[in-house]
Amino acid sequence: KYSSMSKENFEDWHKVHHMLKRASSSFTKDGPNRTLILLGDSIFESYLGTSLGKPAERAEGVPEALAQFSQRHGAKPLVLAISGDQTQHVLWRVQNGELFGTNNKRVNSVSADPRAVFVLLIGTNNLGAGHLPAEAAKGVLAVVDWLLTKTEGAVWVVQLLPRGDFERLHHLCPPRCQEVSPYITEPLGSFTPSVNSVNQAIALGVETRRKASLNRASSRLGLVDCGKVFVEGVSPGEDVSWKLMPDYLHPNKAGHEALLKCLDEHGVLH
Repeated sequence: KYSSMSKENFEDWHKVHHMLKRASSSFTKDGPNRTLILLGDSIFESYLGTSLGKPAERAEGVPEALAQFSQRHGAKPLVLAISGDQTQHVLWRVQNGELFGTNNKRVNSVSADPRAVFVLLIGTNNLGAGHLPAEAAKGVLAVVDWLLTKTEGAVWVVQLLPRGDFERLHHLCPPRCQEVSPYITEPLGSFTPSVNSVNQAIALGVETRRKASLNRASSRLGLVDCGKVFVEGVSPGEDVSWKLMPDYLHPNKAGHEALLKCLDEHGVLH
């Protein structure tokens, strides 16, 4: 509850969580189709056309993009994402009804399916809340470790997308800056250094886990970097393409089509 901005926000979050629990518990495979499970925050919730369970204008056309992508690959999607979520929220959700119940039993057959594909994109809201890059990356890898332990399918970690909403940084300083150094009292001018630091740590963590694994887990774990898609041709002073991220944080339909194409190029469903 301490991550919620208000009582209403807290109640809305739990409503969406319960909705996702119902969707997961009733989820069934369609014949030979593979299952694509998308775990994350508002970026992935856009595939439901919503933000915190309410219709979102920024998500217009996004569910259709996912439907076309899934149909093309013979996959059935299950979106388990909530706007505003941080790494710890995703970890709690999958442990409390969205994949496993409080009795530590599976709520559906997805987690036991070796052909299932889990795609994780989470962590940018940790940075937005003032968490340091090392903390955010540690949270991402904690979710990865849980998925590798509790599920049988492939696990793909999407590195954080670039973001250009630098005005939010002013709300994080000076407390956050002083945690880094007592001599830094001004906010950073961009999220880019923090995003890059998180992504470097995630990449190292994935590679370490792949090398250390002596079983099937090493072949189950993959890394996806789609960041360059959102920075190509940006104007001076911008961190992301406004054509793909009009609010400099959330991809629009074109942005999601580019993101799904990137997943395709990395062989996520091949």
